[in-house]
Amino acid sequence: MKKHQAAVEFIIILSMIMISLFVVLVVNDDVSTSVEGQHQRAQVESFLDDLGTALEQAYQSGVGTKTTVLVDLPNNVQEVSIQNNTIIITLLQDGVPTHVYRNFDFPISGSFDINEGTQEIPIEITSNGVSFGEEVTQGDTTPPVISNVQPEPGQTITELPFTLSLNTDKNAVCSYGINELPGAVISDNFSTTGGISHWSKLALDNGNYTISIYCEDEHGNNNNKNPYTISYTVNVSDVIPPFLSDIQIYGITNDSAVVSWKTDDYADSLVEYGLWNFQTYEKYDSDMVLNHEIIITGLVENKTYWFDVTSCNAAGLCTTAGTYNFETLPPETPPQIPETPQEDITPPELWFFGANNSYPKVNDSVQFFSYWTDDLELGSWMFSWTPDCANWQNDSWVAFGQGVTGDWANTTKNISEQCANKTISVKFRVNDSAGNTVETVTGMLPVQPIEEPLPPQEPYINVNLIRPEDMGEVYNGTIYFYYNVSSNEEIINCTLFVRDFYGAFNEIDYDTSVELDAEQNMSVEIQYSDYFRWWVTCYSNTMFGNTTERYFYTIIGSFTDTTPPSPTSSIFINDSSVSVGDSINFSVNWSDNIELDSYVFSWTPNCANWQNDSAVYFADGLQNATASSVHTIQAGCKGQYIYFMFFANDTSNNWNDTGLYSIQEASSPFIMKGSPFIMKNGDGSPFVLKKGTQTPIIPPCPPDCGNY
Repeated sequence: MKKHQAAVEFIIILSMIMISLFVVLVVNDDVSTSVEGQHQRAQVESFLDDLGTALEQAYQSGVGTKTTVLVDLPNNVQEVSIQNNTIIITLLQDGVPTHVYRNFDFPISGSFDINEGTQEIPIEITSNGVSFGEEVTQGDTTPPVISNVQPEPGQTITELPFTLSLNTDKNAVCSYGINELPGAVISDNFSTTGGISHWSKLALDNGNYTISIYCEDEHGNNNNKNPYTISYTVNVSDVIPPFLSDIQIYGITNDSAVVSWKTDDYADSLVEYGLWNFQTYEKYDSDMVLNHEIIITGLVENKTYWFDVTSCNAAGLCTTAGTYNFETLPPETPPQIPETPQEDITPPELWFFGANNSYPKVNDSVQFFSYWTDDLELGSWMFSWTPDCANWQNDSWVAFGQGVTGDWANTTKNISEQCANKTISVKFRVNDSAGNTVETVTGMLPVQPIEEPLPPQEPYINVNLIRPEDMGEVYNGTIYFYYNVSSNEEIINCTLFVRDFYGAFNEIDYDTSVELDAEQNMSVEIQYSDYFRWWVTCYSNTMFGNTTERYFYTIIGSFTDTTPPSPTSSIFINDSSVSVGDSINFSVNWSDNIELDSYVFSWTPNCANWQNDSAVYFADGLQNATASSVHTIQAGCKGQYIYFMFFANDTSNNWNDTGLYSIQEASSPFIMKGSPFIMKNGDGSPFVLKKGTQTPIIPPCPPDCGNY
């Protein structure tokens, strides 16, 4: 065991503190996406929704189902893979690889063309799960053909046990039933099956038997409605019990022994044994064999045991031999092997590398940091950088503490004017007490340009209407009007004007101090009429204001809310480190344009299966509220990842979710490897470190949430 594992708790605490304070030098996946990139991702998500729905519907129809689905795939798809029953599509979104995935609760296999365009993908349900695309075997609808049955049907069996064997024209799983009544369940699989050769040994009493044989291939084609039927007569004139010979006891330890013997006829195996009465315990094997072996376990050390052996053939004739005895061994003390001094040839290992400012300005102080571990003992570290963004400079070596196997290396530097609008290069070099040396990759830190003072500007106010977006269709009811104000002065008043096309006038004032570039909204109750027009005027202390152009709309029907609630924060938990038995409060803020209705908390309480809480209703009339749920960490999650998320809907039953979150139970802490990096939630905020690449787990949608 490596020594640095003893410092795991210390590493976890420091890692949590640093991840909340620092921004990693280079962030590769969480970049802003363009409208085109968002559109491509939406197309891939739609592709997976259509394909996934078709796979689930086919799976529910059962084995043998075959169908096709017509789907559209956008461009820039780089790769498709299937891991743990999850389809993962790698999309090149604005030049950055992004993963879109969908999970299934049944086995899947398949592939499809990643080129852009419409595809017709075949789907087939087999006994192995769901196959699609190139994995689907076309046109196979015939059940396996049975041949070469041995013994030949109609024969009289005179020796037991006898071997029933047959062949099929393709790979199949075959079962048999003996003297079945109509509608009887298949009794047993052949001992050897799954290929084209199938066999089992049978031992039957004297009499007449009808055996029905059932075979099914991997595509679900079977002969269950018309089984292959054969008949035999068993007439064994066995009046001689089996003869036991070569009885041996060996492999004796302090708590076990092996008894073996031979018979001249196929028979079962029974050993009766005990300390004083050899019939106190027994061990039995029903297999009909010639060479018998029974392993006795759970014995007491340094004791004498007595035993006998019995074998019975298929005719029920039995022979017992004994009594025999043996003595278990006393407890053994394993020899102490002196520890061989370990030669250290492994260099230190990097776990974290970053800085507390990802885009500094000239004269800013920036802290650079890295975390290292070693299997025996860390030695010292050195920081190298380009302070003028051109030439490398090495700092002096700094020693780690004596005997330390895991620790931070960090230093603080000031950004010079020479690096304005340039990139600083940085790296750490570390060695251990044996002189093994390693260094990080080169980190790149861009520096902001020096801002030129802006010339004085004349006062201005710009107002732009940005909603409703659907020109020509506004519905009867409460209409939310959105506009955007930009100004270099404090806005005192903005007024929304709504006027009937024929002259009726309705004016609503909305008095507030508005932050520059802030998005504002107003609402007004619109009654039915043919047309209406609306505009917004804003004022400051020195300017009369600016008025938007008039917009004309036709009011039809009734207002329909199709916008789901939105989470306005990450999921918060009341403890940065969770352990089994902890009571954890999960919470998140929600907002809706009309009115919030209810929320559902979903998590993996045993770190394996998803569980949805009962729906909790928000108070009436709220557009902004907090959803929370308190749970206790269960013992099954010791050292495992706990996954969780919230779902919420509004009074129009529009659903949305927070996206997937996870945290690891602290008794078996994780360490994130790699350089440089940062873990983030779906909204871009820093979150929990997770070691390695985790395959996402998708929770079930709560009841009544629909296809949101």
